[in-house]
Amino acid sequence: MKLSILICTIPERAVMFNHLKEELERQVLELGLDGQVKILSDDTPRGEKLVGDKRNDLKAIATGEYICYMDDDDYPSTNYLRRIFEVIHSGVDIITLDMNYFINGKFKKVYVINRWQGEVETADKYIIDRIFYHLCPHKKSIADKVMFSPKNFQEDADYSESLKPLLKTEKHIHEPIYNYYYDELGSATRN
Repeated sequence: MKLSILICTIPERAVMFNHLKEELERQVLELGLDGQVKILSDDTPRGEKLVGDKRNDLKAIATGEYICYMDDDDYPSTNYLRRIFEVIHSGVDIITLDMNYFINGKFKKVYVINRWQGEVETADKYIIDRIFYHLCPHKKSIADKVMFSPKNFQEDADYSESLKPLLKTEKHIHEPIYNYYYDELGSATRN
C-alpha cells in the first residue's frame, strides 16, 4: 500500500463526503491504483470525538507508506492522484503542492504549500509554511512520531509544527491539485 487518504467527516455531511470519496475512487480506478491507495474515514457524530482524536485514530489504522488528510468539504483536482503518483516513488519525506483556496464559495488565491519558505504574499500567490502539511502526502513512519492535539480547531497547526523539524526531503507539485473550501458559516469545527 503506497498511500492512505484519511478523511474526517460527520453524518450530516454525508453528501459532501460521498462526493469526495466517489471522485477519489474514480481516480483510483482510472489510474489502476487499486491496492496502492486506501481511503479511510471516521464519521463519528459531532460532539462525540474531537477532530484531533479522529485524525490520530485514522493515522493509527493507516497502512500506506504515505498518508495525507482531506477534509470532507474539500475536493481534489481531476488529476490529483496522477500528479501524486508521478512523484511518490521518489521516497521523499513530504510531497508538497499548490492549492486553490476558496472562501464562502469564491476563489481567493493559489497557495503554494512548501516547508522551505515563510509566509509571503505576492500579487497572485501566497507561499505558505504552516498549517497545511496534513493535506500533503507525507511518510507515515515520520507521522507516527507526532500526534494531533486533542481539540477541534487548529489541531492541524499543532501537528504541522511538530512534524516540520522531522521532514528533511521534499518534492513539490507545481499545480493546484487540491481545492480547499472555507465557509465561515458552514465550518463544522467552529460552530
